[in-house]
Amino acid sequence: PTPIPPMPQDTQVDSDDSPGVLRIVFWFILVLVITVFVLAGGVAFTIWWVEHRGLGGLNLVEKAYARLGIYGKWLGIRLTPEDTPEERRRELAKNVPDGKKPINDITYLYVENRFGPPRPKDKPADETEAKHAWSEARLAFIRRKFQKWFGRA
Repeated sequence: PTPIPPMPQDTQVDSDDSPGVLRIVFWFILVLVITVFVLAGGVAFTIWWVEHRGLGGLNLVEKAYARLGIYGKWLGIRLTPEDTPEERRRELAKNVPDGKKPINDITYLYVENRFGPPRPKDKPADETEAKHAWSEARLAFIRRKFQKWFGRA
């Protein structure tokens, strides 16, 4: 006896009822892209929130100095309110050697700004220098955190 060939509808690889491979790939990529954007937005918001929460009313030099303490705490560096700016500077520079220069710059600007003779207005050059130094310091703190996470501390 000769076998009966299968019916044509039984041999179709893809039918209109099932999703195609391209449709699955499209949805996978779409979900992946949305996930990346949500995560990136969450990280950006967290950084913004950490860096600006409670710092209203401070000038850029004072904000940069306060952020040194915030990021120091994030790294587990023990700083107390009783520490002088010089003690804080030494402790931060010891624990974040890549950030020594910007930490020093910010601390010296802060001491001059806070304890120096009064000025009618903050010097814009000080604020520009503090902003630039903070950008460098932030990267040094983040690099240090990654080094700790991956055992290179």
